[in-house]
Amino acid sequence: MIIKNISPEEKDSKGDSLPSGSEQDISQWINENLSFGIDELPNKVASSFSLEAEEDSCEQIVARIDFINDCLKETIKGSEAKIEEIVNLFYEWMTKHSVVRLVGVGRAKIAGNISMYRLAHGGARTFINDGNIPLPNSIHGGGIIAVSASGKTEIILEILKQAYVKEDPNMTIVAIAAEEVRDYYEKNCCHHFIGIKKDVKNSNNSLTALADVEEQIICQLLDAMVVAAGKKAFYDDTQWRIEHEDVGATGPYGVKL
Repeated sequence: MIIKNISPEEKDSKGDSLPSGSEQDISQWINENLSFGIDELPNKVASSFSLEAEEDSCEQIVARIDFINDCLKETIKGSEAKIEEIVNLFYEWMTKHSVVRLVGVGRAKIAGNISMYRLAHGGARTFINDGNIPLPNSIHGGGIIAVSASGKTEIILEILKQAYVKEDPNMTIVAIAAEEVRDYYEKNCCHHFIGIKKDVKNSNNSLTALADVEEQIICQLLDAMVVAAGKKAFYDDTQWRIEHEDVGATGPYGVKL
């Protein structure tokens, strides 16, 4: 941002910092001291960047994918035994047509939706919080899959604390969230926890956005675990199609009788 040079005399009268007062006072101060009008700010900011000087977008995208994959591998290494247990649990839910509830908000919930669709195609009865159909009563058993990038989303913690029973639970709770909340979750919120790891060395990833790595890991890891559960159940292409919807836009994937 370019600010006009202010003389000592002007400093005495105007001061060195933004004035306190109404929005109108502050807006007037900005317009007086900027070398351009405040309405020109978006164009001035845009013109300060040179597209020619930026790296190749495709190279950045490839580097981002590599980084996310490295984080995914580290996440798997950090929870190998737990992941095996959860795959076996998914196998049970699918073959027994159990009730499975997804608990999440925002983009993390969208990332978790993929695995819920796959669980449904594998035979589980899946439900998603805040959907058009309410979550089934806990008397029906089954389980909960909780997804959160940070692991600190208040509404998710409230739901898990309400549902969690440590010994002989009616519902088994699986959670995937940031590694840093592992201890708290394992003691207070869930029976199975997968910690997302982002501390990968020697990364040159420059394409980042809020919680993007965590959400990609939630999506890829959970979906792969459901497919692995299907393999344990000897599901082939036909078996996956049997539980797939055969009416609607995605109908062609279903088995027609």
